[in-house]
Amino acid sequence: MSYIEHLLQKHPLIPAVKNLADLTRIPLDNVDLIFLLNVGISEVNSFVQWAQENDKLVFVHLDLAHGIGRDREGIKYLADVLGIDGIITTKNHLIKYAKEFALITIQRLFIVDSAAIDTGKAMIKESQPDLVEILPGIVIPQIKAALRHLGIPIIAGGLVTSIEDIQILLKNNVLAISTSDAELWKYTSK
Repeated sequence: MSYIEHLLQKHPLIPAVKNLADLTRIPLDNVDLIFLLNVGISEVNSFVQWAQENDKLVFVHLDLAHGIGRDREGIKYLADVLGIDGIITTKNHLIKYAKEFALITIQRLFIVDSAAIDTGKAMIKESQPDLVEILPGIVIPQIKAALRHLGIPIIAGGLVTSIEDIQILLKNNVLAISTSDAELWKYTSK
């Protein structure tokens, strides 16, 4: 089991934050990492400083970030200069670049139909990310048989709106749940 898997087994909720004010709402005892969505390059350093002060890992969603080149040099800057811990992306080549800089990688997949499942499996086979985030997360119980042989831990994200959704997902072999709903950040599996 990898270090990230160990952390997420202990605390399966991942706050997906969009601004610095969101940090004040994170329950520090229940969370080990955060996802940065829709942030600009000028803000990442402040998030990383907060995370280091609070012993949290920081992942940047590259597809939603502003002012960051979606290329090898952009990832190198995030890793070497800003000190992020990992990336989230839908793009295979960015997973490859991130691995060059020892970042933890999360491949984001949008599952809209059975063809998307097949495409997603092919992408995962090619890019070999550390984790997979499936959106919308609430579809996972319906498609779990199709995901059974991925061999990569799954994060559920999107349209998770209640504690009941979280509990159902965790019972369906989901390692963690990402959400921007600050009320759900308080969830603890204990």
